Amino acid sequence: MLNYPWIILSLVGLASAEPGTPTAFTHMKLASVEVCPPDQPRARRMLERYLTAPAATGLRQEHGTEGISPSDVHLLVDSSDSAACRTLISGIGLPNDTPRAMTIYSARGRYFVAAINQGTVVTQNPFMVFDANFSLLGVAGM
Repeated sequence: MLNYPWIILSLVGLASAEPGTPTAFTHMKLASVEVCPPDQPRARRMLERYLTAPAATGLRQEHGTEGISPSDVHLLVDSSDSAACRTLISGIGLPNDTPRAMTIYSARGRYFVAAINQGTVVTQNPFMVFDANFSLLGVAGM
């Protein structure tokens, strides 16, 4: 049994309104949903380590990212990159073993996705590199 019958009555009343009659739903302004995740200090450090650490030289050569410096990289933002963010986020199959926060960067035809573990399980943070066609070039644990 519902404890809130007024909710049902309110919805029935709105659904039975004449077409074209203003209802609460037609006057609601929905908050915009951001697609591109915000920048995070941990993600930025992962990116900088990948681009500058001598130990990652082999990975950079393998991924075709040698010569890209941190100053070449920009954070993807909704105003210009929401389609790219949506494609990357929906195409990344991360395991559900721990909550993750993602940050997405781009430079010279490459996308960099840092997935930061937010859970209590201590695991490596996956750092992924994609080409301009959103094909995965490689994953590094940072």
